[in-house]
Amino acid sequence: MSRVPAAKRRRLSPPEDGAYPITAKENKKQSFLNNAAKWDLEQDYENRPRKLNKKKENKRLPVRTVEGWVAPAATADVKEESDSDSFLGSGDDAEEEEPQEEVVEEQKPKIPARQQILEAKEELARIASLVNEDPEEHIHALKTLAAIADSENFTVKKLALATQLTIFKDLIPGYRIRPLSEEAMGEKISKEVKKLRTFEQRLVTGYQDYVNHLGKLAKSSGVKNEQNASLASVAVSCACNLITSVPHFNFRGELLKILIGKLSTRRADADFVRCREALEQLFENDEEGNVSLEAVTMLTKMMKGKNYHFDESVLNTFLHLRLLSEFAHKASYNAIDKSDDLPISNKKMKQKREFRTKRLRKDLKEKKAIEKEFKEADAAVSHEERDRMQAETLKMVFVAYFRILKARSPRLMGAVLEGLARYAHLINQDFFGDILEALRDIITTAEVSAAAAVSDDEDEDASDDDDENEAPERNLTRESLLCVITAFALLEGQDAAKFASSQRLDLSFFITHLYRTLHPVSLNTDIELSSKSLHLPDPNMPEAQVLPNKINVQTTIVLLIRSLSSVLLPAASLRAVPPLRVAAFTKQLMTVSLHLPEKSCTAMLGLLNRITRSHGKKVAPLWNTEERRGDGVFDALKGEVEGSNAFAGTVWEGEILRKHFAPSVREALQVVSNGVLFEEEQLEEFRRGAYYPVNIGDVFESKHQVVGKLGFGVTSTVWLARGLKEEMGEDEHNMYNILSKGNASHPGHSHVRTALDMFTIPRQGGDHRCLVQKPMWDSFKDLLNRNPAHRFTEELLRAGLSQVFLALDYLHTEAKIIHTDIKADNILIEIEDQDILKAFVDVEMTSPSPRKVVDGKPIYATRQFGLPKEYGRIVLGDFGSAVRGDKPQVHDAQPDVYRCPEVMLQTEWGYPADIWNVGAMIWDLYEDKHLFYGIDPIKKRYLTRAHLAEVVAVLGPPPLDILNRGSRSKEFFDDEGKTLYFQETI
Repeated sequence: MSRVPAAKRRRLSPPEDGAYPITAKENKKQSFLNNAAKWDLEQDYENRPRKLNKKKENKRLPVRTVEGWVAPAATADVKEESDSDSFLGSGDDAEEEEPQEEVVEEQKPKIPARQQILEAKEELARIASLVNEDPEEHIHALKTLAAIADSENFTVKKLALATQLTIFKDLIPGYRIRPLSEEAMGEKISKEVKKLRTFEQRLVTGYQDYVNHLGKLAKSSGVKNEQNASLASVAVSCACNLITSVPHFNFRGELLKILIGKLSTRRADADFVRCREALEQLFENDEEGNVSLEAVTMLTKMMKGKNYHFDESVLNTFLHLRLLSEFAHKASYNAIDKSDDLPISNKKMKQKREFRTKRLRKDLKEKKAIEKEFKEADAAVSHEERDRMQAETLKMVFVAYFRILKARSPRLMGAVLEGLARYAHLINQDFFGDILEALRDIITTAEVSAAAAVSDDEDEDASDDDDENEAPERNLTRESLLCVITAFALLEGQDAAKFASSQRLDLSFFITHLYRTLHPVSLNTDIELSSKSLHLPDPNMPEAQVLPNKINVQTTIVLLIRSLSSVLLPAASLRAVPPLRVAAFTKQLMTVSLHLPEKSCTAMLGLLNRITRSHGKKVAPLWNTEERRGDGVFDALKGEVEGSNAFAGTVWEGEILRKHFAPSVREALQVVSNGVLFEEEQLEEFRRGAYYPVNIGDVFESKHQVVGKLGFGVTSTVWLARGLKEEMGEDEHNMYNILSKGNASHPGHSHVRTALDMFTIPRQGGDHRCLVQKPMWDSFKDLLNRNPAHRFTEELLRAGLSQVFLALDYLHTEAKIIHTDIKADNILIEIEDQDILKAFVDVEMTSPSPRKVVDGKPIYATRQFGLPKEYGRIVLGDFGSAVRGDKPQVHDAQPDVYRCPEVMLQTEWGYPADIWNVGAMIWDLYEDKHLFYGIDPIKKRYLTRAHLAEVVAVLGPPPLDILNRGSRSKEFFDDEGKTLYFQETI
């Protein structure tokens, strides 16, 4: 509160008593009063020199502000004057009577906080408008904003920080501003360039101060003071916004330090989540790769500095790197493996360049020049530079993963295993062995720890006081399951052919471990609980015994099903899974289902349904109660898959599950039982009743007795029959009539399968036509399945194809027939060794084939012939799709992957269609994969446009004469033969 000075007592008239002496000044004044009546008084006063009370002023130069040039107000030099010259002054006597009072300045009135905020908003808005109108002219306003940000009002500070953020986002150019060197500063430049340089340097300086200010404020994040914590949260939010909006600009490292400094804490608050999401967005939008490399490098240093004690969600940010889907090479923690067989250039060979006219070449040249200018203007990213950046980033990621694996950090193990599974396709094969060894050590440690825990159960009851200080216990079951998932994910990410030849790695250890843990895991009462599940803890367990999972929140049953799917249903090699492994796991899973809760049991039966539909033939004997394929008894406690003798048992557990209390379990079991499809039951034609029911022993036409089943197809089933008569029917199918009328002396006649008899069985709903032919041994497809490599050798392929071409020559030249359905299933091997027929009959008599009855219709299991002592000729069969070749054909034909361009374009086609068919099939037999797939990447199914695109990519566009004759050519090609954007047609 200010002091009020006391009022001075001044003497208005001289004292009458003459107590005070008369001074010279008073005499002068008395003389003036005595002469006041003179006539020239005014003139005398005018002529007297004037004594003015002039104050010295301190004049300053004008100042340039945001509003223009402003002259500062003149300030007077205030000096303390004596009151002795004053007419009302008391002189020296007054000083003796009264002490001199101190001059106290009044304090400025305090502005309310709301008024301060309102004025700050108006000022910030005014400055932002000026900067937005002319940034180069008002760039100095950045200092004013920084001064406002230093206000004592926390709300004003937040507003200033947000305003600076918006202004900098608008001002920052699309390039990085480099500091000027001494040489550049000494150069003579134009006025415009100098103005631009001044603007850039002031912008960089102001931005640097702003970023440093954000860094200082962000360090107070998490403090107990609410105002400081709130201000720090705003600073972190501004830093996140800047790093995602302008990651290319200067001082990116300082912004990353703010984010990574916040991520280094273990407390996952709102600022932590904001920084993590900003980093994920930064990784996803980084096209060049240098930002990701810098961020990953700083992250790995932080992880190592923290001794891998941080939240596992930070590690999962690596899953958002663009290299996960863009990088085309493989790497490890110390090297990049760039394979030579990857396409590095799209440049066509000289002989395969398409013809272009002079005008077209000129137009293309101009178009390329324009595109090149656009790329230079847009600073297009160099693929080589991006690959280099992504390669270094990938190495840093693997360094972090491998260090954590070695450190065995329990909190991060799940995230590391999940990350390795996602990066499986990018891992170098040399690095693969080290990872598998580390995973094997983790599982071994888990088994030892579990055994030790069981042996120490009795000793734990006596240590009640020590339980409170126990360290969190790792969830070993989850880690083991994640190890299995990761191991198989790594294997699926490798090229199987190259990997098998260069590495001798076996995953049987993981398979055996998974098989052993099925029963213990099924007895776990928390199998359906995750870290997010709301449940009461066991009161008999220590408080900190189980380590919580924050990111890998999948339940144990979900991890178990994922592991089983990786082992039993691999996407790349479903046929390679041994029948014994499938049968052993199927039998154990049926037993495990008896102990699982309702939801887990339903999920497990769903997995069994997928297994039975994919491996129906392999597991069908388990549902056969009449006979068993294996000898002895099934050993459920055997720790090895091969030693369990699964085929000696049956799935009796299904009968118990039929009485389950839950309707969902009973329904799921019924689906599994129906899913064990036998033979032709898997086809849609069976459900429509298109197959004639046959029983072994049936006699047809009084001359053919069924002995056993050899196979089935889309249109028929194949049975081995014994001839009861020597007669042969006279009516033959038209196509076989044509075949029989051909030149029998032709070398290819013996390589074409002909008919011995043909008859029709009348039946309600349509007659069934039966064809009698000589029995054949395996097909080419069966030979592929018998061979572990699933491919023919060069010698076997050459010998088989020479006979196939003889058969085609006979069909085309003598019989005038186009086969149109040449595939591995229809190329058969003749039986020369008649003993295998006798052995087939004897085995069928002693051990009847398994049979299933569906709606009163019997379905028998196929029985294969044994190995012959000698092999017969190669025979081409199945003429169900054959057509006449002496007249043009335009209809759709051939298997999808073997269709020739004429068929796809719907132009006239003939005998060459078979040659194309054989050529595409050769690739399947020798490479174990199709030459063309025709799978549309968007529709995920076969489309003609996708097939044509693959053909054009390999062979170039079809000739113009074919395009001019095709009825569908306009859908895919223009008049000059150029490919168009393929419409979504089939």
